[in-house]
Amino acid sequence: MTDDKSPKISIIVASKNGRQTVEDCLLSIEKQKDRSIEIIVVDQSIDGTSQFVENRFPDVRLIKLSRPALIPELWSAGIAVSSGQIIAITIAQFVPACNWISSIIKSLQPPYSAVGGAIENSDTASLCDWALYFCRYSNYMLPFAKREVNDMAGDNAAYIRDALEPYKGIFEKGFWETKVNAAMIKDGRKILLTPDIVAVHKKSFGLISFSIQRFSHGYHYGKERFPDQMIIKRFVYILASPLIPFVHFSRILQRVLQRGRYKIKLALSLPVLFVFIMYWTTGEFCGYISGIAEPTNR
Repeated sequence: MTDDKSPKISIIVASKNGRQTVEDCLLSIEKQKDRSIEIIVVDQSIDGTSQFVENRFPDVRLIKLSRPALIPELWSAGIAVSSGQIIAITIAQFVPACNWISSIIKSLQPPYSAVGGAIENSDTASLCDWALYFCRYSNYMLPFAKREVNDMAGDNAAYIRDALEPYKGIFEKGFWETKVNAAMIKDGRKILLTPDIVAVHKKSFGLISFSIQRFSHGYHYGKERFPDQMIIKRFVYILASPLIPFVHFSRILQRVLQRGRYKIKLALSLPVLFVFIMYWTTGEFCGYISGIAEPTNR
């Protein structure tokens, strides 16, 4: 439990080369900040983000990681030093809405242990940004109804600290929200997805950077997806891997058509979107193979 002096909410901002957007992200958060809120930026960048945050936002707690790290690993490092009763996570490429913090606090009430929100795309987005948006965030595109879910994007999410405590072993080396959320649901905890909590995706990581990230995340997903005793199921998924791109694209297309938005943007960004999906597919395929050759439970 946190004591009475602890911040009511800790905001963890993971930053990988977020120099172009981190100012907008932190300015939006700081405008909503009071004494009950702490902001923690965990940065692993080569574009001067750390130095900028130090100079521009001296009240923000900055953690610098020199070793290469994925976004979930940055979140994990931030959570480890946080003290809030509520833990909110996002990334430097996102700009939270002006009521983001108050909406989190209002929405994260019993019976819910975690809450996720809507993700919109910037009006100034490039085609690469749109491809990233469709690839990663189409499931959280407005409009949608408030509902109970099994999973949500960590890029715009919040958790009650006490509800996370039993799962420290799962996210100690990386806060992969899919694994954490699955464990919470298994134990009977509830997750809310609401359109009231909005964050805007400001700018992508770039074609090469996000392609590498997609491969890394796909690899981790494939490797960790099944327990060691499910070797046969891994072989089935290896054989079915050529279908992964079609499954991903069909889901994206269905969401865009259902919500009646951005159909032209989707069409224009298809070549880049195809690249991102194929990098994920390759990573997931390699992860399935690696999970057989190198068991995950040791």
